[in-house]
Amino acid sequence: MSGRAFGVLFLLLALGAGCQRSTDPPAGAAVALKLRPPAAGDPRTYSVGRVQLRALDAEDRVLAQVIEPVNRATGVIDLDFVVPAGDDRRILVEPLGSGILPDGSRTESAIALQAITGLLNVPATGSIEIEADLVPFIPDSLRFAVSGNTFFLRWKAMPIAQAHDVRVIRELGGAFSSTLVRVGQSSAVPLASLGTGASLRGYQVRSVNRFAVSAFSDTLFLP
Repeated sequence: MSGRAFGVLFLLLALGAGCQRSTDPPAGAAVALKLRPPAAGDPRTYSVGRVQLRALDAEDRVLAQVIEPVNRATGVIDLDFVVPAGDDRRILVEPLGSGILPDGSRTESAIALQAITGLLNVPATGSIEIEADLVPFIPDSLRFAVSGNTFFLRWKAMPIAQAHDVRVIRELGGAFSSTLVRVGQSSAVPLASLGTGASLRGYQVRSVNRFAVSAFSDTLFLP
């Protein structure tokens, strides 16, 4: 670290409750990021146990990255994240959570929400203060819908998603298997495009954008 300019990121608002804090930082700029959380009771916050932070350049290349645990009792993150000083930086904050599989286990932990700052000029000394909104990223409110003679899988629109992956879950001989179908940004997809058959058991959906893919949603089972 010697001889390099950097900023130390402080998160001023925790996920759910409490304040996030940093250990005493080394000498350098103080970058204070205030996160505005999603609506109270947002289902994506329930499974969050860690938060991933990434410092990006103007081409979204990763300059620094850290994953820190959340204290579930207080909502506090002990954080000491170094952001390289320079122009045209972004800070990407991604709380990590998971969905539920048909057997009751959880999916792999992945991104539940995202907050991305605008382009920043991070000084070598001094301080800057910025704000960003935590936006839901795991699709929710999965349901079946019908329009005319066509049946659809629908979910709540994810404005930050550029595409979606639908996990099609099947059961054969008591064992579950799944396939992934990449669909577009729309929050509705015809069931016929996802495959048919007596082995079908349900669906999960995850969001995709230029930064990452989300964790999968909870499972919507076939009636």
